[in-house]
Amino acid sequence: MGIALLHPDSGLPLAPRLGTADTAAAHRRPRAGGADVDELLRLDSAPPVFTFRDPQQNLLVVVEDGPGA
Repeated sequence: MGIALLHPDSGLPLAPRLGTADTAAAHRRPRAGGADVDELLRLDSAPPVFTFRDPQQNLLVVVEDGPGA
């Protein structure tokens, strides 16, 4: 588990981060169930990441933390 201190003006979502070894698979599951899931982002400077909202509309961030991330 890691902790990141984010400034509210950073532009990054202030939300719990969930780690996974496979963001592509983690991205497919909630989408298949009809959840409100944003685009899977693959940037050169960061591991793959996406956001989604739970049934209460709380924002969650899923980031790849496995080998090669």
